[in-house]
Amino acid sequence: RYARTAERLEQRLADAAIEEWVTAYFGAKAEGATFTVVPSLLNGPNNYGCGVEFPDGRLLLSPVMGIWSWDDDGIGNFGPEHVPTVVHEFTHNFANPVIDRHADAFEAAGRKLFKTQQRAMEMQAYPSWRIMLYESLVRACVNRYVAEHQGADAARADAADNARRGFTWTADFAALLEEYEAARRRGARIYAE
Repeated sequence: RYARTAERLEQRLADAAIEEWVTAYFGAKAEGATFTVVPSLLNGPNNYGCGVEFPDGRLLLSPVMGIWSWDDDGIGNFGPEHVPTVVHEFTHNFANPVIDRHADAFEAAGRKLFKTQQRAMEMQAYPSWRIMLYESLVRACVNRYVAEHQGADAARADAADNARRGFTWTADFAALLEEYEAARRRGARIYAE
């Protein structure tokens, strides 16, 4: 059952170019990473952005994907909606360390922002300003993936879905990332973290 579920997930992701996007988007830190998505038969709909950085700098990125749809044989079903979720979980390996490195600079604003959406965040198991900021950066990055791979309408729908979840700033944050991407393409010397 696990092997058949894993094969289905692999087939769903085959044309999504996730590894290529992650490597291009996050640069040198992602180059040479090992990408392995782990379907979890016992996790329900919950997903986790797991990974490990070895002492030599190699990255093993292995997000755990929950399954929320099953066929009659108990094999997980994966639709197009799983692709951005996989991107989301891979992105945590890059976004969370950025927030952690700059937590002192983000804390005051993060606490204020968290108060505006505290109930919505806590209902999604995001009980702190820092976790909310992890999720905010990840969701903005995913929105950029969606824009590139699924188009502007899909990106608007993604931002609207995030707004319904309390991340009302996703579209604005993604627009800032788009500006960053444009500056990077022009070769502008900008802070790359």
